[in-house]
Amino acid sequence: MSVRLRCCHIGFMLLLCLPSSLLAGAAAVIPPELDRQIVKLADLLRDAVAEENREGRIVQTIRNVPGGELVLVVLSVGGFAGGNMHTQYLAVFSWDEDAQAARYYTLVDVIAIGGRGWRSISAISPQGSYNMKSGAVCLHFEAMINQQEDAPNFPSSKGKVQFLLQAARLQEIQEKNSPCTSKMQR
Repeated sequence: MSVRLRCCHIGFMLLLCLPSSLLAGAAAVIPPELDRQIVKLADLLRDAVAEENREGRIVQTIRNVPGGELVLVVLSVGGFAGGNMHTQYLAVFSWDEDAQAARYYTLVDVIAIGGRGWRSISAISPQGSYNMKSGAVCLHFEAMINQQEDAPNFPSSKGKVQFLLQAARLQEIQEKNSPCTSKMQR
């Protein structure tokens, strides 16, 4: 076996040993300031026994939107009333720096976007669109949607979900009535 082929073989074997999270674009490291805000939010959204699934967080920064950058966080809180109920939430944060140039995050809005027996959000589209005139930001998500015959935690139908962030409020929008048209800029 040639040296080149042997190196390729070893590289492939190492690739097989990597955690799947590294292969699928590892989750970005969450700044401690943002992590503290997410933990505070999860504490407000849970009951006495529910907990946030920190490993299930999806975090993405959307740049070049009115006001600078937005940080999108999909978090899941489960175990309500000691059972297996869970709810997924979309939280939008903005950030700024104080007089000492320390970054801080401010919650813009939060909305329930999925959960047991409803749907599961698995990814945030890498592109948000926005309308510079109105300041509206359209957010796109891939989802698995529960059908009537599905078990509560096992949705079977792929779909897409859109949310509009306008005037610091999130709302779900239907694709047929979506303001995220060609007038929106990416």
